[in-house]
Amino acid sequence: MSTKRGSGKLLLVVLSMLVFLMACGRTESQGVRSHLEGRITVHPEIDSTGDYRGFEVLVLQRGEEQVDTLGYAVTDSTGHFATDVTAPERGVYPLLVLREGQILAQGDLVVASGDSATMRVQLPFRGGFLRIRSKENAAWIGYKNLKAAHNQEILQAVQKGRQDVGHIIERTARMLWGLETTYPGTVGAQIARAEAVTMVTSWNDSLALAWARMIPPDNPGVVEVARAAATAAARTYGLDSALAVLRQFQERVPRHDQRAALQAALVQTYADSLHIDEALAALRELRRSFPEPRWQAWATQAEYELKHLMPGQPAPSFTALTTSGETFDLQKMRGKYVVVEFWSPRDLGYARQLPAIHALLEKWGDRVVWVSVALEKEKDVYEAFAEGRELPGIQILEESGAESSLVKLYGIRTLPYRYLIGPDGTILGKYTGQQLFLLEQVLEQHLASSESKE
Repeated sequence: MSTKRGSGKLLLVVLSMLVFLMACGRTESQGVRSHLEGRITVHPEIDSTGDYRGFEVLVLQRGEEQVDTLGYAVTDSTGHFATDVTAPERGVYPLLVLREGQILAQGDLVVASGDSATMRVQLPFRGGFLRIRSKENAAWIGYKNLKAAHNQEILQAVQKGRQDVGHIIERTARMLWGLETTYPGTVGAQIARAEAVTMVTSWNDSLALAWARMIPPDNPGVVEVARAAATAAARTYGLDSALAVLRQFQERVPRHDQRAALQAALVQTYADSLHIDEALAALRELRRSFPEPRWQAWATQAEYELKHLMPGQPAPSFTALTTSGETFDLQKMRGKYVVVEFWSPRDLGYARQLPAIHALLEKWGDRVVWVSVALEKEKDVYEAFAEGRELPGIQILEESGAESSLVKLYGIRTLPYRYLIGPDGTILGKYTGQQLFLLEQVLEQHLASSESKE
């Protein structure tokens, strides 16, 4: 169970991790410290020596320019290890088990003041969640289990054409909200409550608003809650109510970056309501009050979107070579509804959406053209993802990745991202990866309206 040692091996693996959960919660001047200990063993059929020394346990934080080690331990001959973990903030951090530079297991560790956790691992690790026991980590695993079960049930519902998706979503949201009762004050329960608000929004807006009022400003997901509450308020009471919700949260949140994010949400709320002049005014306020490079760059991109990528505006024309060697021309798709999606072969979440996409395309038939743009600089990665899978619609590989001119033309900042374009070539809507069901609803409304006019 060893590989050739190399200092570049660990760095490469760490930097290429697909999932990283940023630390969240209220910053404490002295940081937060928790304790982790446990035992790592090897299945006797693989290693019968009983000597388990040399396994490394790392808890990491990835910043913008470097990776920091928050906790480190090496097992003794019995496989036992122990370490204190000191983090700048209470939150969830990646944990790795390695030997001689090779990652053997990975998972998440909640770091919170006073929490003491134990971990038991038998190698080879078969996947799933690492067995980390403590109040904080039990809450986090409970949250992840609820989400995994929910995703599986939603997928099955779509594949079977069930009509009770809204009921499934609300039931899961109530379970997430109730996690606080079992694990009060934990990071997992706080994140679960924020997720409950965002999940139930659009299915039960009155419930979303009621729950949002109960979220304290130090909840790690408070910005997402505010955005969801504003969406619910806009649908229920109108634009002025949505703006009031965002401003109330902006006054309450404790951190500068949270206030900036909520100012950006004000811009987006105006934009979603097609109040372009007001959105541009809110954007100028963002530039004035939040001079950090991150927000200045966001403002520049937002201004481009407001002027070129709003519903009702012509979708930017483009031609591209498909993976089958043909030329796709968006202009030639007039008369049909077109979905243009941008995605990454490195995103495992996209892979889980494929069955739902295929189910939707089977239902839509030839009334909809699905154009799938993969952003990947390494063709081998795309081909490895595609092997054994049926990818939807027309496939385009952009080997320039995030630097692609098509990415810049469509203002892509998150993946997956989808545009719905009408038969006249205008943009009908824009949807993040988690809004696949909303895209389906809007498209079906347009299709039904078109059929009634024929």
